[in-house]
Amino acid sequence: MCQRRPCWSTPEDAKNLISKGYGNCLMLDHYYDRDAVDQHEFDILTPAVAGYEQQHAPFGLVGVCTFFKDERCKLHNLGLKPKEGREVWCRQSGDKANAIHHHIGMLWNNAGAQSIIDLWNNTYKASCC
Repeated sequence: MCQRRPCWSTPEDAKNLISKGYGNCLMLDHYYDRDAVDQHEFDILTPAVAGYEQQHAPFGLVGVCTFFKDERCKLHNLGLKPKEGREVWCRQSGDKANAIHHHIGMLWNNAGAQSIIDLWNNTYKASCC
């Protein structure tokens, strides 16, 4: 997963990464719940594709995670690896991987989670431009 796209963070994962000093290594991604009747659409905060730190995710979200160094996730041994990376195997795909991805995305669909993004925007995104 690390070499194809960053794993998604829960709001709690993102708060932990920010509090441990890794806020500058995150990016905004966009979640579109195409299966919902009212088709929810909202932002999420996640580890960045290398080169997209403090920015919006690239269209199609393909690229190496900024935390992938020396053939491993540098967050793994720090206990900061995002939930999707902890739950989905590197080569796993299909229903289970999609369900986890969807579940994590939906955790961002509330005011509390979006306030984490607002804090990040005001602290990190504003300083990168």
